[in-house]
Amino acid sequence: MCKKLTLLFFSFLFLFDCFPQKITPVLNSGGKVKTELLRRYLDFSGIAAITDSLLAARKDAIQAALSDLGYMNASVTFATGKSPGDSLNTMLQVNVNEGEQVIIDSVFIDHQDTIISAVADELLTDLAGAGYNSELLKLAISSFIEEYENKGFPFCTVTIANIIPAYNDSVITGVNLRLVITAGRGARIDKVEISGNESTRENVILREATVKAGDYYTPALAEKIVTRLNRLRFFDPVSIPEFYFTKDYEGVLKISLKEVQTNNIDGVIGYIPAQGNEESGYVTGLINISMRNLFGTGRGVLLKWQQPDRNSQDLELRYYEPKPFGFPVDLRGELLQRKQDTTYVQRSTGAAVDFLISDNITFGLSLSSEVVIPSLRTVPVFTVYNSDNLSTGVNFRLDTRDNPVNTRGGIYFLNSFSLVRKKISGPQEYIIPGQATEYNLRKITFDLMLFYEVFNRSVLFFGGHGREIQGDLIESSDLYRLGGNSTLRGFRENQFLGERVIWGNTEYRYLLTTRSYAFLFYDIGYVSKTDRTPGGDTLTETLKSGYGIGMTFETGLGILAVSYAIGQGSGLNEGKIHFGIINEF
Repeated sequence: MCKKLTLLFFSFLFLFDCFPQKITPVLNSGGKVKTELLRRYLDFSGIAAITDSLLAARKDAIQAALSDLGYMNASVTFATGKSPGDSLNTMLQVNVNEGEQVIIDSVFIDHQDTIISAVADELLTDLAGAGYNSELLKLAISSFIEEYENKGFPFCTVTIANIIPAYNDSVITGVNLRLVITAGRGARIDKVEISGNESTRENVILREATVKAGDYYTPALAEKIVTRLNRLRFFDPVSIPEFYFTKDYEGVLKISLKEVQTNNIDGVIGYIPAQGNEESGYVTGLINISMRNLFGTGRGVLLKWQQPDRNSQDLELRYYEPKPFGFPVDLRGELLQRKQDTTYVQRSTGAAVDFLISDNITFGLSLSSEVVIPSLRTVPVFTVYNSDNLSTGVNFRLDTRDNPVNTRGGIYFLNSFSLVRKKISGPQEYIIPGQATEYNLRKITFDLMLFYEVFNRSVLFFGGHGREIQGDLIESSDLYRLGGNSTLRGFRENQFLGERVIWGNTEYRYLLTTRSYAFLFYDIGYVSKTDRTPGGDTLTETLKSGYGIGMTFETGLGILAVSYAIGQGSGLNEGKIHFGIINEF
């Protein structure tokens, strides 16, 4: 009989193991925290039976999680029961009462370094009065540490020394925090090392990078140095400077550079022999001498001469002086002369000063004087008046481009306004008695360029430009020109003349190297011109567009842009090939 009972007992145990107990938790809470958080602690998979120690461990875990969220008075109770009709299913009732979230009554900050500023105190003491939450507290501490890393203290630490609860009748109503902050060793730059500057002087690089011994290294400073040096266009794209400590704890900032060609001489000379009844042949050509980094000083000189045909000629001389005597200004001077067909000769001299408000913002003033002399002809024909023009102007420039050559992102905006005092003095035979000889003209210009990298190496470019001159006496020498490589591709250089000129450029660029890219483009341009006659004014408006494909690449003469453009009304085999050195002066 005893053997039978023993056999029956072990058979029962075998059946119990084959059909294990199932535990189904039923959660009831106040809804102040997400149920997903609580259910993390209510997984009983693989557990055969509920024990007091198991429930105590789960209760402690739930209360600890709620305490981290500020619910330090939370209570957790359990109740068990069998599921009706299923003896192997145990129902576990879990009742969670979160209570009220405790408040941070005060934050005491223990400064072990005097470098901790009042701004940082305010950043952390703002926590006082907020609901306690350990995750939000960690985020505030991380934000504080990041702020001090950006101030040049990468070893700054924050330690939560104490969390002291405040009680009212054994109920926690708030907490008082004590934080210990140590600034640590600052990333002070004791020495700046520059390599790769074969021509550019070290003091020029330090001046343009705006960095010196005694500054503190930060990631933001490193990025600014890269942007500032890239804008010089003296180097290949500059990499992020390195910062390290020597064994003697000397902070070293290392700037590695690779110079590009900055001094270019480009010349093309041609001879057109006499044809038909022409007296003699004539010389055409182009000479372009550009020195953007004169003797490594950062100064620039440009000399350009161009004669496209027998009767037209352009001469251009420009000079650039960056930050004279270390002042945050740039000086520019220019001398221009244009011989336009057999119509007139135009000479102008000008000077400008640019005030560097910040890395991205510049405010400028300009002053120029211009003389227009009508060409002498065998048979007198009126072309333009002999005039003297004095122009004063202001301009505003915003430039956030990451790199002015192969731009991936940023904005370039330039807006200028000029007042011109125009005085005519001849030819006397064309000045009507009683006619005014002094006039006021107004010139407005704007340039807006947007760059956005949609994918790696793929950049969208949008450009909008406008020019307008207003006044009572506007001659052909005053008009703006449109057409050609830098404005409206698909048409001849300076094909259109107008008092108001507006054009837009849209390009998709694929960056091939650090200084070259291929592109597809679409250009559109608008020109308006008013012909004033005794019989009345006639307004002529022109709207043209062009599209095509092109490429820019670096040569020994500079960055060359080549494109094939099809202008509105032209066929595929009637397009124009545009060549041009991108002006980096």
